[in-house]
Amino acid sequence: MTRFPVGSIASPHERGWSALRRRYAGRRVLVLGGGRSGVAAALLLARAGARVALSDVRERPEFAELERAKVSVRIGPQGPEVLEGAEVVVKSPGLPPEHPAVRAARERGIPVVSEVGLSLPLLPHPRVAVTGSNGKTTVVLWTRHILALAGWEAVAAGNVGVPLSGVAGELSPRARLVAELSSFQLEDMRLANEAFRAEVAVLTNLYPHHVDYHGSLAAYAQAKAHLFAAQGPGDVAVVRDAPETLALLEGHRGRRLLVGLRRPDAPWAAFVREDGEPRLALAFGAAVFPLLPVRALPLPGRHNAENALFAAAAAHLLGASVDALVEGLRTFSGVPHRLEYVGEFSGVHVYNDSKATNPEAAATALAALSGRPTVLLAGGLERGESLSPLAPYFAGREGDLRALIAYGEMGPRLAQAAREAGLGSVHLVLTLAEAVGRARELVRPGDVLLLSPAAASWDQYPDFEARGEEFRRLVREAFAAPSGP
Repeated sequence: MTRFPVGSIASPHERGWSALRRRYAGRRVLVLGGGRSGVAAALLLARAGARVALSDVRERPEFAELERAKVSVRIGPQGPEVLEGAEVVVKSPGLPPEHPAVRAARERGIPVVSEVGLSLPLLPHPRVAVTGSNGKTTVVLWTRHILALAGWEAVAAGNVGVPLSGVAGELSPRARLVAELSSFQLEDMRLANEAFRAEVAVLTNLYPHHVDYHGSLAAYAQAKAHLFAAQGPGDVAVVRDAPETLALLEGHRGRRLLVGLRRPDAPWAAFVREDGEPRLALAFGAAVFPLLPVRALPLPGRHNAENALFAAAAAHLLGASVDALVEGLRTFSGVPHRLEYVGEFSGVHVYNDSKATNPEAAATALAALSGRPTVLLAGGLERGESLSPLAPYFAGREGDLRALIAYGEMGPRLAQAAREAGLGSVHLVLTLAEAVGRARELVRPGDVLLLSPAAASWDQYPDFEARGEEFRRLVREAFAAPSGP
């Protein structure tokens, strides 16, 4: 056991390392999955003195760093045989709960730890945790931006940017942590009986996503609800004012702040004030703080007004002043691949919304661009999700969708749905490169060219970032050449 001099008080940082070493030093730990989270977890465990092995089905460039840290890397199938000798398993969030090796570990009584849970002893900082079906990355980075303007050392990590195990033990005592947590990460924690206590826990919205991973909508909602499991009377849940999100607060022990474009019926609220010019506002009982006019927000769309409300509420609850809120709301530059404006090319306005990995997100992008003739590029991994959010746009009842170019695994179903709804210009191709080429032939000056795939990228790209970067490159190449035959 680590001992400190008589009369001294160990810092939270020292106590965290002590706890991690007590649990893992000298033990054989297997990390399943070698993505960003798995690599960061393996390196953290090596620093804690564990005997670490990492299992993955393929080689990755970042594995060279593991070898320097004396982490054993095993490439090949991940059946139950990979558990040989393991005393603890750390599961990367991308692996499903019923992965053969994970299931076998539980059956054999080998503890299965989440990557987030592994990191918690070294993250004693005041924190915001954000989850939701859509909008969570924008809310995380907008919250961080406001906190930084308020003078804090603000760090965003988790399901965005650096994994939590990559920042664990690296932050100064003054840091404010803004963590994005996916349903995969929350489910891993729930199954491991771990809880991430955040002074401010944010749930942006809830749509029927990732049912292929969780097995049902109820299981997906249960994973999201785990965000609030460790909150106590002094903590705050910030949630959308909607029945499906409020239902997840059953048994919640803290306070709640409700978010809506119209003022929720709650003492603590974030909303758009409509008396005069529409303006974002926060209310804490009788005290109402007007913030920024909606027209002054740097990002378009009603959904971004809601994202701004979540960020303002979270940052204020973690210590940002109203002045910092106003400045941070006004100056946020947005997030790559989230309705990102790529530029104007030959009179065509191009937007990269590669992060729209489900139909609701794509419909949100179309709503934000309503009134502007739009050529939509959509498609990707087929997961069987309902296309009903896109139906009003395909039928012309909402928005101004002029053409759909569908591609990838999901392309045929998208094209069929659009034709059946009555959209006149529907095109089906195989790849994003072909889709951009066809779009170059179709677009006219004044049009919007929008990549908003409504699907995950994994049929053709390793992640949505790679897909968005490829789209930017393809657009620049396509518009550098003359259009047409």
